[in-house]
Amino acid sequence: MLNRLIVFFVYLLHRLASLTWRVIIVESEQMRKDLETKTPLVLAHWHGEQSGLVLVARRYHVTIMTSQSKDGELMTKFVELYGAKTVRGSSSKGAVGALKGMIRLSQNGYNPSIAVDGPRGPFHSIKPGVFEISRLIDGRIYPGVVVPANAWPFKKTWDRSFFPKPFSKVVIFWDEPMGPVSKGSDVRSDDLAQELVQRFENARQKALKYIVG
Repeated sequence: MLNRLIVFFVYLLHRLASLTWRVIIVESEQMRKDLETKTPLVLAHWHGEQSGLVLVARRYHVTIMTSQSKDGELMTKFVELYGAKTVRGSSSKGAVGALKGMIRLSQNGYNPSIAVDGPRGPFHSIKPGVFEISRLIDGRIYPGVVVPANAWPFKKTWDRSFFPKPFSKVVIFWDEPMGPVSKGSDVRSDDLAQELVQRFENARQKALKYIVG
């Protein structure tokens, strides 16, 4: 009961702060088409940018994998308040069951949202899970970034997470997709990982233009 109250209190603080943000969402034309036709897709992002991405959980009908730890339980309750569907598991524990859960939810209209360097890093090091899910649901991967004009950085966290300051402009930018990853592809391929890293960088550079503008 206490944990639920804590999570709800954190949610209220986050929600109140987010209502002051000037949020700009930029989607590629292909992404809009896939959303309109309810074509399966995968939303890819860095772990440290989740404080902004929870705002679009309901918009994109996302399903998120959360760990089976106590911290994961708190995160589960938090993102569900924002409208996300969750499955419990991580790359180290419960991965197979969580993967099956995400695929099942994808078949029911939900879109997997993957922190590609989570849950423990290393920082901005892409894990193969995002490519595995793309291959299994035959969905394009959309790399997204959250770029705030002003934010408080949490420098001691492994993922270098941040929290946008009140009244800050916040750009959520989705770049052109890659994939879907073909059935015969090696999901552990360095080429796939490097291509996605480059797409993240492209998205960040484009998002910065909205901040400056």
